[in-house]
Amino acid sequence: MRMCVKSLFNLHGAHRKTILFSVSSLLMAVIVLFCIFFAYNVVDDSSPFMIRITESDIKNAVNNAIEPIVVVLDNDVRLTESLTIPAGKDVTLTSCDDNDFYKLIGVDGESVIVVEGGGVLRLKGVIITHENDAYGNGIFIDHRGTLMLYDGVICDNTLHNVNALENVGGGVRNFGRFIMSGGRIVNNTAGGGGGLLNWGSFSMSGGEISGNTAYGHGGGVNMYGSDFSMSGGKISNNTAAGGGVFSSNAKFSLVGDGVICGNNAEVGGGVYNQWGNFGHASN
Repeated sequence: MRMCVKSLFNLHGAHRKTILFSVSSLLMAVIVLFCIFFAYNVVDDSSPFMIRITESDIKNAVNNAIEPIVVVLDNDVRLTESLTIPAGKDVTLTSCDDNDFYKLIGVDGESVIVVEGGGVLRLKGVIITHENDAYGNGIFIDHRGTLMLYDGVICDNTLHNVNALENVGGGVRNFGRFIMSGGRIVNNTAGGGGGLLNWGSFSMSGGEISGNTAYGHGGGVNMYGSDFSMSGGKISNNTAAGGGVFSSNAKFSLVGDGVICGNNAEVGGGVYNQWGNFGHASN
């Protein structure tokens, strides 16, 4: 029996090397698993999936996602092409610091983000922008696509040829559904709809659309053949013909606590309603 015990715990020669190698491998595996667990749970362990972050990481996560995912920025990310949210994907973009939003920076001549039909994008604390004199709008929402803005900023997006029809909707160009309950759309410029071009469905219950400029109609919001329901938030200090809201062949209703103030225009400083339906205002 003593020989068996001695043989089992013999740390000389090959047995000693095998045991030490096994212990080292086990320790390394534990460290790797801990790092993975920490990386994916440091921000919000209730989220279905999180990742940190290069442009390639974001795109791979979005394209391979089966369930809704949360993409957490812990640094500014400069894109080399538009970030596309494909049909069937539900993506939340947020920052790991609630007090210091990180930027998703678009490439010259392209939208920062494109939400395809059937795709869903939720913004909860990210800055969507162009820098260094680059041109392009912030977010393009295709037919049947959805954008939900809870927090964050869509800012400093400029369309180059401001007189061309396709250069409308500096901050957001919406052909699908846009729900805004917070956040800011500020300092964007376009031929029409400096802050937002709405050719789909837009509802605003919070947040701010301000400081945007259009060389045509709708400094804050330009809407045509679409619906806009405003029950909260503020549209202010925008500049265009129809400084705050330009509505053509569209339905616009203002109820509750929504505020339109301080906008600048030669015609229709607050609201310019052309061939449309302006619902009862009660604020």
